[in-house]
Amino acid sequence: MTYNFSMNGFDATLTLNFNFAAGAVTGTLSGIRVGVLANACNSGGQLLDTAEATATDTFTSALSATIAPTGGPFSSPADISGTTTYAITKPFTHPSCLSGNQVPAPKPFGGFGSVSGSVPANGPVSFSVQTTTGNYSQ
Repeated sequence: MTYNFSMNGFDATLTLNFNFAAGAVTGTLSGIRVGVLANACNSGGQLLDTAEATATDTFTSALSATIAPTGGPFSSPADISGTTTYAITKPFTHPSCLSGNQVPAPKPFGGFGSVSGSVPANGPVSFSVQTTTGNYSQ
């Protein structure tokens, strides 16, 4: 089962696979968000120029939990491992700013949390994502 939702600016995807006979739940939680980073170049308190970059944050976490053969609750830790890439879209053009750092590179990020929920062997899944990256329930 795959669920798509928005979580703290991320377009997130949760994929869950239930194997009741084996008592196992596996899956992934992943997300992507795109934003604009800006860096101002000032001199004497006056704004001379602004550089911009498009930043793309992505994360993924493998999920693993146990579940009873008849269904029921499950809970998996979520170890968020994220990366950020960026590309300059508007460099400085003012001569006084050209030697400056256009837009500093963003730092990678990480986090933790859990994905938990409940599912009867023949019914709909309810779940909750509680992470340092964001929260979502359905």
